[in-house]
Amino acid sequence: IKQKEEEQEKAYERKKELLEQLRKIVEQAEETGVEKNFPLVRQLQQAWREAGEVAQSKYASLIKMYQAYNEQFYIRENDVTVEEICEYTGDHVNPFETIVIYTGNY
Repeated sequence: IKQKEEEQEKAYERKKELLEQLRKIVEQAEETGVEKNFPLVRQLQQAWREAGEVAQSKYASLIKMYQAYNEQFYIRENDVTVEEICEYTGDHVNPFETIVIYTGNY
């Protein structure tokens, strides 16, 4: 059990690093265009899958951010609006809502 927890923690840290890289790619795509960054996103998605399993208690916040960054990137690629995505999926939640993690500090 301890080994599994250590592996999950390692995967969690790796996925946090990958999220930061994805955030930078999404920002970079605003300036340089999606086409140039598409291979980087695909590589990052593969690394995400290979990073391993994260503890359930930490999974939700990671996957929400991962999905939001991916959606933001692909929306630029396809030049569609959030409203169009929501209409297509039947989801009325803005995929770009900021996830705030309370740390106890203001």
